[in-house]
Amino acid sequence: MYYFRFWEMFKKKSKVLSFIQNIVPVIIFDLSHVSIQSLINILKNNKSSKEMIGYALSFNKICNYLDTINSDPIECNLK
Repeated sequence: MYYFRFWEMFKKKSKVLSFIQNIVPVIIFDLSHVSIQSLINILKNNKSSKEMIGYALSFNKICNYLDTINSDPIECNLK
């Protein structure tokens, strides 16, 4: 599960706990065009099923970026 959150404001989970809980923390302050493109590449290359949870602002930034580059829908096995 990709978890979009203000991680600096809360205690970050340890890498072991994130692994056990199957969480990939995504810091929404870092959602630049470069980091969004990197995230998209990771999502495309990982064939496992995925889930996302987070603030609407983070998904809005991603959608605006995809609109900016005239992206086709991303096939990434999102559930």
